[in-house]
Amino acid sequence: MAIICTYAVGMLGATVSFSFLVRRLGNYFEGALFGILFLGFCTVFFEKRIFGGFLFLNYGLFLLNLWLNRQYLATTTLHKEQQLVVKKVTQNKGAITHQFVLMLGFLLAGHIQGFSLQQLFQVQEQIIGNRAITSS
Repeated sequence: MAIICTYAVGMLGATVSFSFLVRRLGNYFEGALFGILFLGFCTVFFEKRIFGGFLFLNYGLFLLNLWLNRQYLATTTLHKEQQLVVKKVTQNKGAITHQFVLMLGFLLAGHIQGFSLQQLFQVQEQIIGNRAITSS
């Protein structure tokens, strides 16, 4: 439930603040966007701050999505029907790269904490009340 809330808050926050940030930051918007994403990426690795990290990541990713839409729609070298297709392909490559780097980070953090690969990918079962809950 908390993950869904961070997703919704990140989406709404980015939608509301995008135009304001672009106007106020101007040419520094890309650097600020990178900083927000980097802060979220680093914060995810701290157990007590993981939801804050997800909030920063979602907020940054929604800002990035809005910024990419604006950039590709402003491009005059592409036909109108190609602009969003090219943007979507670029965004998908970035998402795959982001997931790869995030998984490498989790594996590195697990290795530093002394977990083996088998322990990291093992599905554990917890008994709460009368129900068994499977978690990874």
